[in-house]
Parts: sequence; structure tokens; C-alpha cells
Amino acid sequence: MTIYQAITEADHLCHNDIEPELKLQWLSRLDGQLADRVLNKHCGTKVEFDGYGEDTDTASTELLAKPPYDELYVRYLIMQIYLAQEDIERYNNAALVYAEALRRWENHINTTYRPHGVPALRF
Repeated sequence: MTIYQAITEADHLCHNDIEPELKLQWLSRLDGQLADRVLNKHCGTKVEFDGYGEDTDTASTELLAKPPYDELYVRYLIMQIYLAQEDIERYNNAALVYAEALRRWENHINTTYRPHGVPALRF
């Protein structure tokens, strides 16, 4: 999923007036956390992530979580939109949905890739 696709889908599901630049910052922070907390702790998933900025081509830049787990970006944006709108009830519901999407992606990474420093099992 590209940055543009995530923002467009979130905007379609959750109408708002928040600038795309702010949503880009949110996605940049999220991918930074995903890279630092999960991807760079596993063999075969090391990524160099410097963030997204105003010069980022949002139409072609792929986000770090790949399908079918990329829905977490849309869920994250919706959660952030509700927080910015101070709609706490919807934020709480969106946070639960986002947390589940994040958990599924983390489980996929944790079961697919070996953590650094953990030897592979041999039989």
C-alpha cells in the first residue's frame, strides 16, 4: 500500500478536514516505530528508515507493512483522525481495531522471521 492509498482510504471511511501533510507525519512516525520496534529486531527484515517528508512521492512510496497486513495504516489514520477531532468514543473503538491489526502484523513478523541473536533450530 502506498502512502496515497492509505490516506485516500482513511479519508473515504472517515470524512475529515485534516491536512494530508499531517497524515503523512503520522504515517512517518508509525513506520519509524514499526521499523525500530519490530523489523530491525528480526533477521531478514532490517530496514533503513529516515521518515517521510514533503519531498516524499506519496503516490509511489510503499509503506513498510505489506499486504495483507497493510490495513493497519488505514486503521491507524482513522484512530488519529478521531483523536484530533476529540471524538473519544470513536477514538477508543478505532484504537481497538488498530491494535488488533497491529497485533496480527507483529505476530506475522515474529513467526516468519527469527529475532537477532536467536539461533535457528536444527533437527
